[in-house]
Amino acid sequence: MSRIKIIFNVNNWLLLLAMCGARIMLYSQTDDKFWFVAPEVTADHNDRPIQMRFNTFATAADITVSMPANPSFIPISLSVPPSSLELLDLTEYIDVLENKPIDQVLSAGILIEASTCITAYYEVDAWNNPDIFILKGNNALGTQFFIPFQDQWSNDVFPNPARSGFDLVATEDDTRIVIVPSKNAVNHRANVPFEVTLNRGQTYSVVAESNSRNEKMIGTKVTSDRPIAITIKDDSQLNGDGGTCSDIGGDQLIPIDLIGTQYIVPKGRLNTADQIIIMAVQDNTQIFLNGNSLADYTLDQGGHARVRLTDEVILIESSYPVYVLHASGVNCEIGHAIVPPLECTGSKEISSARVDNGQFFLFIIVPAGHEDDFLVSGVDFQINPALFIDVPGTSSYRVARINANFFPLDVPFRVSNTSAGFHFGILNGDTGARYGYFSDFGSLRVSISDEVICQGDFVDVSVKSTYSILEWSPTMNTSEFNFSLAPMQTTAYRLIASDTELCRDTAMFRIKVNRSYESFDTINACRNDEIIIGNQSINASGFYSVSYLTMDNCDSVKHYQVNLLDTLVTNEVMILCPGESIFVFADQEVSTPGTYFKTFNSARGCDSIHIVDLINDDELLYQDTIYLCAGESLELFGNAVTETGIFRGTFASSRSCDSLQIYTVLPANPYDEYDTVFLCTGTSINLLGEDINTQGIYMAMLTSIQGCDSIQTYTVIEDDPSSYINWPGNLTMNFGKPISWTISDDPTFIDTIIWNTLLGINCILCTDWIFDPYRTTEYEVTITTKGGCIENHRFTVEVIEEKPIYFPNTFSPNGDGINDFFTALTPEPGSIIDWLDIYDRWGNRIFRQTTFQPNDVSIGWDGLNNSEPAMIGVYVYQAQVTFQDGRVFIYTGDITLLR
Repeated sequence: MSRIKIIFNVNNWLLLLAMCGARIMLYSQTDDKFWFVAPEVTADHNDRPIQMRFNTFATAADITVSMPANPSFIPISLSVPPSSLELLDLTEYIDVLENKPIDQVLSAGILIEASTCITAYYEVDAWNNPDIFILKGNNALGTQFFIPFQDQWSNDVFPNPARSGFDLVATEDDTRIVIVPSKNAVNHRANVPFEVTLNRGQTYSVVAESNSRNEKMIGTKVTSDRPIAITIKDDSQLNGDGGTCSDIGGDQLIPIDLIGTQYIVPKGRLNTADQIIIMAVQDNTQIFLNGNSLADYTLDQGGHARVRLTDEVILIESSYPVYVLHASGVNCEIGHAIVPPLECTGSKEISSARVDNGQFFLFIIVPAGHEDDFLVSGVDFQINPALFIDVPGTSSYRVARINANFFPLDVPFRVSNTSAGFHFGILNGDTGARYGYFSDFGSLRVSISDEVICQGDFVDVSVKSTYSILEWSPTMNTSEFNFSLAPMQTTAYRLIASDTELCRDTAMFRIKVNRSYESFDTINACRNDEIIIGNQSINASGFYSVSYLTMDNCDSVKHYQVNLLDTLVTNEVMILCPGESIFVFADQEVSTPGTYFKTFNSARGCDSIHIVDLINDDELLYQDTIYLCAGESLELFGNAVTETGIFRGTFASSRSCDSLQIYTVLPANPYDEYDTVFLCTGTSINLLGEDINTQGIYMAMLTSIQGCDSIQTYTVIEDDPSSYINWPGNLTMNFGKPISWTISDDPTFIDTIIWNTLLGINCILCTDWIFDPYRTTEYEVTITTKGGCIENHRFTVEVIEEKPIYFPNTFSPNGDGINDFFTALTPEPGSIIDWLDIYDRWGNRIFRQTTFQPNDVSIGWDGLNNSEPAMIGVYVYQAQVTFQDGRVFIYTGDITLLR
């Protein structure tokens, strides 16, 4: 029995402290590892310089920029002092870093690693086509995304055309990505899924086929089986509403598990209305603006609403989580930013800088009552609470839109709040707009991994948290932060944690339990049989155990009850009355006195002998023959007899009955006796008082049974069973598919055959056997030849019990008649699926169907949950299948639902 320890944090703030050695504050998009892929920007409008900007806090940082899939790229290392803004010019690498050409697997993934937590963003610093892409660290990684774009402005037309699109980078090898474009992409049709497989650091670019605003790929779905990061771009947007400006917008995306249901969006500085794209990831999502009691929009999965923002600020709420993309800017220049949700997110401190001489604006969103708790360092400015305005529809938050044109260029500054988390965005530019949010997008997520244990092992769970509420599924009677789990079967667990501010977080993990086996068997053997259990030779009856490891390295044990049996000999005396008969051995009628015996083969395989002595009740008549050797005499009835003949006499029996004794005296002359004896190879026999180990003819003079001298002759013949017995080695068979073995081409030399077990043998005394055991079995067979030689052999028939059954790992219940149902497939006729259960990521059973046949693609789970389409993602299935041979198996696995 062993233990596995699971330690996980329920508070991402504390996790940052442990990973990055930070002070007790939650910083902006802060991490020590960032994955990013740089989008291609049209060179015809201007695509350079490009650069990375890094901000440090109280600790200096050693930073490395590498391309894991491109061994020819020499990693760049730099050291950044504390509280500094560092610019890394990457323009000389632009042809290597930009993810081009499109629709190809490339090696353009960028990995940034730091010795302590930093913030980082990528900047296209072209004077007339700039934007910033805020790197979100771990918050950018996920397996499910929907792609948002604005659909107000088309893309400019150049010889090297500007387009909207998105770029993917994998963080692990063998990452399978499925993309369902909502509009035509280059080389891919709308609503037709296609798959890409990437290794660590490899990238892929998907670009819209058209530059039209109506052909943006809004709502494109991207799923993967391992974490990826996505960059979105909308190159050279033509702002015809406010002039002839053309500008890029873009950002790094967040996965759907980080989006929320409540957003606040302050208006930027466009000379026309800002555009807000609200995109749903679940059907029947209702959208409420500025606290309206009735929904302003109702959206299905992938659907979107475009809201023109003309007021200073807007409140967006939804019934299910949504993406919010804000297209804003300066004058007619446009920038994009993914807006962070309000629930359980935000930063206690951010670090930024003004990087362009153009206009510079700050956006701050803070819980009401904390407006007076801001501190600013690095520049001469303090945030006055009077700068904050109310948000329509809520009294819980307030917003400040601050003109910071007086901030010095390239001077890092910090904004912190001593009492609450807040969201912080910047808008900077003149001939182009740079727009992004630096505050933290991460929810207070639980981090935990699956574990694999053996049956009977313990898992120690240690929850590091300041949370006051713990809810478990399956239900466990514990509110402790340190306890043990010992599931007897594979179990999916869900933990819901809440803090005192009712920020809830959910984690799911699975403990796979590999089976440990304990089995019992009985061995019945004869006393002289050789029995080996494990590496122990057994010579006494008793209870024995053998420990072993399964293929999954789980401790298992097999117990044996060994019964060693002696050859049983029973004697019985039976009385026969004169003139009567009697039954011996229950089936043999005799009327003649004498000794009778019969050999039985017992159920345990050992011989037993039953001897019956049958005598008369009274010896009324006794007759005997006596041999008289030549020249000798014998005494009968008190007289010496020297001649042959018949002699009679009378005597009184035990019952005082007269009895007659008749002796026939015959001459006993010397005679020669011949016999043939078989000698087993490698043994010796005792003949005439000496050990004989070779074949030949042996003679001796001895006294016959009549007492006369005689000559006895023995012919010794060697019996070599190996010349006509074929012993098998270990055999392997599939369950239910017998195998055969013939013992000898000439079985006439074989006298008896004894097996240690009859499991799966078609015939005991045959010499052609068919083996069909239902489990792996060790056989031992003892063969006695006609010459009395005993041969012993042990071998194993291994039975492979694998059943031909297949459960798909993905299906797409979208009504196209292809792969719409999830069920089991097997070539074995007559199999029945006793039950099929489907569980969601929280461990809830959402589907059950019983007693139906496999292979029917119209039966099984149709992807519905309570008559509504279930969300895409990974689900757990369990099924019990009864096969034609009556054996029952339970299968468990994962199924990915696609649409």
